[in-house]
Amino acid sequence: MAKYLKIIPFILTIGLVVVIQIAFIKGLPSWLQYLNAVLVIMVFIIGLQSLSKALKWAAGFGLVLDVFSFSLFGIFTVSLLATTILTWFVLVNFLTNRSLYSFLAATIFATFCFEVLSNIMLYFYRIFFSLENFVGFDRYFISVKIYGLIINLAVAIVVFYFLTILSKRYKPVFLNKEENI
Repeated sequence: MAKYLKIIPFILTIGLVVVIQIAFIKGLPSWLQYLNAVLVIMVFIIGLQSLSKALKWAAGFGLVLDVFSFSLFGIFTVSLLATTILTWFVLVNFLTNRSLYSFLAATIFATFCFEVLSNIMLYFYRIFFSLENFVGFDRYFISVKIYGLIINLAVAIVVFYFLTILSKRYKPVFLNKEENI
């Protein structure tokens, strides 16, 4: 019974974040609507939890986003799972953990991976089913993605500083100061 009680907050959190993403953030004016809160939250889950927990969150977010999407079912799930694995690999092998620049670099990398993967899958989906609306890589498309990256970075900074207030384990420094003996 206790095992099932642990799943309830997980499902409620995923549902709440996805509802906020779809209903609230997409209705914001101007470039604020390009925030991908799910992706920013996933970057922090990847950085602060284990890979297996991050994959569970990515699968949960992806499945719920796919339910509300009008495109091919599975695009968000596959994109989030692949982005989670790639971002975890970059965080573990190339970046130091729990510093501001690491989370910002991971946010840039995750945003880029997610956008590339989801748009490539969407492109091939539209070609395969002979749909007229192809994904256009024009000036508007690129500017929207840059706005999304900027707002994702801004929210990542706010979330990081919020975490530094809650816990002293996360430091907003670029280099650790070590005393030489």
